[in-house]
Amino acid sequence: MRKYFSVIIFILLSYVSIYASTVSIEAAKSLKDYNHVEIKGIVTSIPGPFENNIFFIQDGTAGINVYGNGVDFTGLKLRRNQEVIVRGMMYTHKQNREITVESLDSIILLGDGEAITPKPLMTFNVNDNDNQGMLVKTSGKILSVDFPKIFIDDGSGKTMVYIRENTGISDHFAENIYATFCGVIGKYNNEVELWPRSEEDIEITDLIPPEIVLVKVEDDNTIKIFFSEELGQFTPVLNKTVKIKDINISDFEFPGKKTLLLKTSEELPSNGEIYIKGVKDTNGNVSLLRKKTFSKYDVFVLFDEGHGQRAGNADWTINGGFSDFAGEIMKLGYNVFSINENFESEYIDNFDTLILSEPNKPYTNSEIASIESFVNNGGGLFLISDHGGADRNGNGWDAVKVFNEFTPYFLGIRFNSDDLEQFETRDIFDSPFTDNVNSIAVWNGCSIEILDKSVT
Repeated sequence: MRKYFSVIIFILLSYVSIYASTVSIEAAKSLKDYNHVEIKGIVTSIPGPFENNIFFIQDGTAGINVYGNGVDFTGLKLRRNQEVIVRGMMYTHKQNREITVESLDSIILLGDGEAITPKPLMTFNVNDNDNQGMLVKTSGKILSVDFPKIFIDDGSGKTMVYIRENTGISDHFAENIYATFCGVIGKYNNEVELWPRSEEDIEITDLIPPEIVLVKVEDDNTIKIFFSEELGQFTPVLNKTVKIKDINISDFEFPGKKTLLLKTSEELPSNGEIYIKGVKDTNGNVSLLRKKTFSKYDVFVLFDEGHGQRAGNADWTINGGFSDFAGEIMKLGYNVFSINENFESEYIDNFDTLILSEPNKPYTNSEIASIESFVNNGGGLFLISDHGGADRNGNGWDAVKVFNEFTPYFLGIRFNSDDLEQFETRDIFDSPFTDNVNSIAVWNGCSIEILDKSVT
């Protein structure tokens, strides 16, 4: 019995020795990796905008990224400017300094603290390592846009603004426009990145009129035009400001905020051209003449790139790990697009096939409803999972878990959390997908359980 109590006392003393006292964030960041530490700070970015297992805090000395190793912080319902105590381990991931915690119990919630004012910086000073983790604000001219990367310079030297996929910030940036960005500073390998938390962190003069994203023939007498942004109040003058070559337009309607639908009195040709000018956005920017070709035989394929496809060491995008896949689709004559934000039915309904490629962030209920509606209305769905445990961003969600939020109920299948390796085999199950396939190999994947035996 005495030995038993001694063990308890030893454990308690060990716990106290790990977290003997609260230190400043600056002092914590000076410690080596794997040192346990307790810090106190004000929340500057809540869980969600970057990942559900990431938030930022700051005190009078510095700021830091709090990372939950398989921990979803959203249940804490943190709010900006709330004071918290964090107990965890110092770690450096891809040169980004962070404190790692293993459970929600490592976060102690306090009351509201003194609001953090973004630190004003020249663009070049954003790159200073001492500012990593801080909430800052900088302004400059946009030099180039390679979304999600935006490079700006106020004359002191350029820096990068990186739009994280969970923020919901869309690509509405253009070169040579002056903009102000607020956000926290992160680092990935050798690149310092300013991460805006939401659209409200960006001040930019909208000078860009709506662009035509795609034109789709709905039937012999209906054509749909989808624009890059919400449209303002304007009335198209049929067969003048809106024209289809050699075809008479008889009527129009706006079925969505970004969509114009045209009706024709004659059957649309197999291939044609449409001309549009005078289209306004909600800020009154008016487009010049826009020309777009269309075909009755156009097939539109959409890749999801807004649910953690770039998390960790992954890059499951049409310009990254799936560039060859996208290229083969284009060789078939199909049009390939990608989306970096949450789904909306108004947009995905314009496509013929939706490809969900290894998501590491769960889909919202409204997104799942949009996917189900899309398929029920004839859209094709192509799912690419990974092996169980392939949680690239440590938020507790791998592609297997993400898909199983809806596939068992909607498609009658479940992705299993196993990890399979199958070297080249010629023993192939006969199906439409394996026509002309001579051999198959799998390097880390999962199996699928068929729940609804009527699924073929």
